[in-house]
Amino acid sequence: MKRKIVLVLIFTISLSSLIFSYEIISNFGNGLHKVLLGDKLGLVDENGNIVLPIIYDSITKGDYSEGELESIKLEGKWGFINKDGIVVISPIYDNFCYFHDGYAAVKLNNKYGFIDETGREVVPFIYDDAWGFEEGYALIKLNNKWGFIDKNLKVVVKPIYDSILYVPNDARTNPYASNKKYLAGATLNGVHGAIIRKDYSFIPNSKINDLSWEKTDF
Repeated sequence: MKRKIVLVLIFTISLSSLIFSYEIISNFGNGLHKVLLGDKLGLVDENGNIVLPIIYDSITKGDYSEGELESIKLEGKWGFINKDGIVVISPIYDNFCYFHDGYAAVKLNNKYGFIDETGREVVPFIYDDAWGFEEGYALIKLNNKWGFIDKNLKVVVKPIYDSILYVPNDARTNPYASNKKYLAGATLNGVHGAIIRKDYSFIPNSKINDLSWEKTDF
């Protein structure tokens, strides 16, 4: 009996030392700190109590996300935690874009779809590629063609374009950014032009006379 008690005591002390031998590497916010133990990450509170187990390959606090969720990675799969360090969307996704307008583009079984902040699928996983929402629009790719969905999750620009240049509010790289008439630059069947914001129609480059720009390979 005495021998068993000694063994249990040694095991308990060793386990305690293991748990608290982590390194605090950054402030996560909301009273939490990101910690490193070996090559794994987790979260602890101000008192050193473990809030998120130290088992993750990545915990990313992104400046790109508008919502309350941050990304985690476990065994090559991505999920999301809230500001309190609680897992709200299990790490099952192969890739993701940060939440904007309440939705995130995520990749599952080699296809992209969109989820909301509860993890509910709101756009089916049918796309070959997808980008996160920016200013109410998200790029989608299907059968090697590009289009847009809006923040109401409707396909407003069918994926028929060879390429689309969409850089919101960045006139340095997008000649359309400062012109509210056009949603994006696009290439359709090899013809360069623009997608009109009002009705999402396409206008060839040769017919655009209110922008001072030259032909660009998108």
